[in-house]
Amino acid sequence: MSTFGFSVQPVRLSVPYSEEFGGDIRRSKWHGGVIGLIMDSVGGMVGIANFISKED
Repeated sequence: MSTFGFSVQPVRLSVPYSEEFGGDIRRSKWHGGVIGLIMDSVGGMVGIANFISKED
């Protein structure tokens, strides 16, 4: 019988605000593409942090 385990590893990403990332200039909010890039990057880091072997 095999056992599957999952451990939570802390992953932090810091991106300083820049006006070039702006999507809504009235509210100084980031463009959705930048937010998507950050989410994708953090998701990849979490996945890699929890790999157990090359086959994962």
